[in-house]
Amino acid sequence: MVDINECIGTEILLSGFGDEASKKQLVKDPDDFIKTMMELQIPGLTHRFVDGGDEANITNSRVARWVQEIAQKTREKYGRQIFCSGTAVGKSKLLDYDDANKKAKFMPEAEMLDHAKRVSENTAHLGAPLARGFTFYNEAGKDFTHSDFQMALDYTGKVAEIFKANHQLYGIENEAGLAVHDANSMIRFITALRQSGLENVVGILDLGNFNALGLDPVAEALKVIEHEPILIVGFHAKANSMRVAGGVTAAQEHLVENYVPIGQDTNGTNYHGFLEPFADKLPAINEYIAGLRGQGYPLLGTLGDLEPHVKGAGQFGGYSGPDGMEEARDGLLGGYRMFGISCVRG
Repeated sequence: MVDINECIGTEILLSGFGDEASKKQLVKDPDDFIKTMMELQIPGLTHRFVDGGDEANITNSRVARWVQEIAQKTREKYGRQIFCSGTAVGKSKLLDYDDANKKAKFMPEAEMLDHAKRVSENTAHLGAPLARGFTFYNEAGKDFTHSDFQMALDYTGKVAEIFKANHQLYGIENEAGLAVHDANSMIRFITALRQSGLENVVGILDLGNFNALGLDPVAEALKVIEHEPILIVGFHAKANSMRVAGGVTAAQEHLVENYVPIGQDTNGTNYHGFLEPFADKLPAINEYIAGLRGQGYPLLGTLGDLEPHVKGAGQFGGYSGPDGMEEARDGLLGGYRMFGISCVRG
């Protein structure tokens, strides 16, 4: 196993969505993409498609085999670490209404919690300290009302309890059409869950998803970390070259294009505008994560997770290929060097 030190000060973990580095889109061969990530010296991986049923239209038994294979190959055969399981928990509807999304489904509470239990078990098999999840779709064309938001909060709390019982962090990502979609909703949501005793609930910023809503990505991200930097444990490196005018609905996210490596997104997501003030917050975030390790949550530090989408994107997937992942890595590391962020690599 690659020995990766715990992050201190302005150090950050380098990770990436492994399947995005596959040589062929939609062909998810672990030997292929894990070796690619090794060649790119990206020591940590996020593995997606660990749910069954509602993600990638795959059965539970097939997911179990997939999880077993990638766990064995990532950790035992190649000695790499899995930092995060990229789950689809919360990418379902609160009630059986039209959310204008053809892939999202309504899950009654019992089914939704069974789904979360299965994903937590798969996350444990992967040895991942962090599971990425979401906060439920609302009805098409309507904003979240107080009762809708409270229902999403209550459901997410029950989900987070499952991950807490297995000493796993539950990372909430912002995305269009969900309860947590902008800075204010992320602050409100995570603060409320932590106040209820769920210290394992953390945020994962995605500037590309802020951009999809027609929001200023840097302003939204900074609003979160300036309010309270320890609300988050990392971010997804997914950049757009252009700002989205007016925003899109969750069902239209496939229309968001112009994905580029960081450094080529000055007029879009502008990650450099985020990384400079983010570097000042890193010591506090790493110190907070060290405290979580002391409580039994073994994340090694703040996570910068490559999700480039430079050769294709979608609400339930994305693709970059080996050369696209390399270009995205170089762009991210260039931003780190510019602002004094040290990347922990294997």
